[in-house]
Formats: sequence, C-alpha cells, structure tokens
Amino acid sequence: MGATWRAVGPGLLLALFGLHCGPLDDDEVSGDLGQGAFAYGCVDSSDPACRDGFDADEFPNGVSTGSRFEVSFTEFDRVFDDPDAARVFPAAPAFIAEEGTTFRARSAGLAALLAQQLNGGRVIDFVHVRIADIVELRVVESDGDPVSLTLTEGELLELRVFGVDDVGTMLSGSRSYDWSTSDSLVVALDTLSPTALMTVRAEAAGPATVTVETEGATASVDFSVVAP
Repeated sequence: MGATWRAVGPGLLLALFGLHCGPLDDDEVSGDLGQGAFAYGCVDSSDPACRDGFDADEFPNGVSTGSRFEVSFTEFDRVFDDPDAARVFPAAPAFIAEEGTTFRARSAGLAALLAQQLNGGRVIDFVHVRIADIVELRVVESDGDPVSLTLTEGELLELRVFGVDDVGTMLSGSRSYDWSTSDSLVVALDTLSPTALMTVRAEAAGPATVTVETEGATASVDFSVVAP
C-alpha cells in the first residue's frame, strides 16, 4: 500500500519543528524555559557592552548597580520577528525597575526578567540578570589598549572608562561618569561630562592627572606631556 500524504498548515509545521534552527546572535541568550531568546541592548554609548555603538558584543555577565539597559524577547516559534508580541518586565522591582522602555538596576543580586505574551498574558520564559556594585573603575584607550601615559603637545587621545566587580568582571549598563583634570593648561578635557568616552588634549609640557568618578568609585591617570 502506498503512503498517503496530507497537506499541513504552517502552524503544525512550527509546532513540530519550531522556527529557530540557527545559532543565537551574540547579544542573545536562550530563556531558562527554552521558549525564546532574550537580547541585550544599550541605552547609549556609555555602556561598555556596546563598544561599536548600540549593538552588544554579547549578553553581559553582569550589570552595575544604578545603570540602565534594555532587554527584548523573541519567541523561537514565531513566523515573524514581532518585537511587540511579548513584553519583558522585572519579577522583583526592588532589584530591577522599569523606566519607560528601559530598565534600571537598583540593587545588587540575581534578578529575573520575565517574558509575557501580550495576547494571552501568559509568562512564557524568563532570564536571570546579575547585578553587582562597582568596586573599581578602569580607564583604557577607546580601542581597549592600555593608556599611553606620555603625550606630545597637540596630541589627542580618546579614553574609555568602565566599572568592574569584586572579581574583576566588567559590568555593563549605561551610567554617568564625571571627569576632571588637575591642570587644564597641560591636559585639557575635550568632551563634556558626564560621559564614558573622554577625549583629552595635550596642551603644554608638564604633568597632569585626569580623574573620573561615578557614585563613589574613582580612577586616575597620570600623564606626562612632552614637547614635540
């Protein structure tokens, strides 16, 4: 007897095989229930997770207390990528608070973000976000290299600052950083604070210290400017 074939609708095919057949993007992680992918987004360029703009290099291992960030969710079995099909909200507002379309990390700890279907109101997945206090600030050049401490008069140098936790892990999240210079006649700040990216200009020969701080954490860079 020959085999009998029947046409099936796309809903059944999706139910049998699912739509997600490729790897996750770098900024995504699968939810703990395996129903979809959570994607991390940066609010602005101060977030070290997005070194090239607003696309995260990966879903971060931790965000800093007080910082802001974005997280979206996409179900694996949706035919179309519809960002409005599910909303993401915090399970414990004491740890993560909603601020419009962004989230703010309020307290250190491990907090869950839930994905809820808009049409049925069911929570279908969740992901955990680690929140940690900044214990140290680190300053590097904008490309990630160590800072050149000797500058030539007229030279411009772009710096980037980020916070780390008590084990040295970089913490993501957008936040404000305030910069100052001990002698603007030697090393001047070419960018307005608050910012994570600062351009310094070597004005005249001599020593100068550039300092950056955010909510109690401070880092300093001692420059020496030489004549050309």
